[in-house]
Amino acid sequence: MFLKYKINLKFHKVCIFSLSLLLLSGCAVNEQILNEHTLEKEISKVPQNSLYFLKYSTNPSRTISQERINRLEENYLTHFLSVWETPISFASKQALKNEYQKVINNFVRNPGWNANREQNKISLALTIKNNMNLSGFPNLNVRGITTHETYLRGLPADLPSYSEWNLKEHGYPFDNLQISFLSPNVPVYILHSTRDGAWKFVVTPYQCSGWIKSADLAY
Repeated sequence: MFLKYKINLKFHKVCIFSLSLLLLSGCAVNEQILNEHTLEKEISKVPQNSLYFLKYSTNPSRTISQERINRLEENYLTHFLSVWETPISFASKQALKNEYQKVINNFVRNPGWNANREQNKISLALTIKNNMNLSGFPNLNVRGITTHETYLRGLPADLPSYSEWNLKEHGYPFDNLQISFLSPNVPVYILHSTRDGAWKFVVTPYQCSGWIKSADLAY
C-alpha cells in the first residue's frame, strides 16, 4: 500500500511539473505574440513619407536647393537611360558571348542541385545550351523596358542551381543562376533571343547583363 501511494505521489508531482511547463510556455508564446503585435502597431505609426521629418529639422539650410535637385535628377536619368544609347560600355559583344559560353559550358559540366534536393540532369543543361543559340549571338539590337517585376538570370531558365545542397555558403537558397532582381520600367538593351523566343539576353543600366523572360519585356 505504501509503495502504491509513493508511486501515485511521484506521478502527481510529474503531472503538476508538466502542467506548469505547459502554462509557462503558453505564457511565453502569448507574450511573444503580444510583443510582435505591439511592435507592428508602433512601426505603423511611423510616417512613410520622408518629407514629413523635414519640419523637425533644426537646420533647414541643410536642405538642398531646387536647382541642385533638378541637376541630380537630370544626371540620374542620363545615366539610367544611357543603356539605350551606349548599351555595351563595359564589355564588347564578343566578350559577352565568350562569358556566357563559359557559363553554359560550366553548367553542362556541373549542373548543380535543384530545389527538390536532386541533381540537375546534364540532358536538361544541354537543352538550355541549344536553346541559347550562342553561335548566332547577337541576333537582336533593340531598346526594351521591363513591364513587370522580374529576374535577371545567368542562363535562360527558371530552375535553380545550387553548388551543394548542404553547404551554407553555396547550398540552398543561394542560386548560382540568379544575378539580380529588376523592378518594372527599367530600360534595357536587348541583344539576343533564345531559339524558342521565351528569353531575351539584355544589358541593364547597372552595367550587368543576363537573361530575362520575354513576357516581362516590351520592345
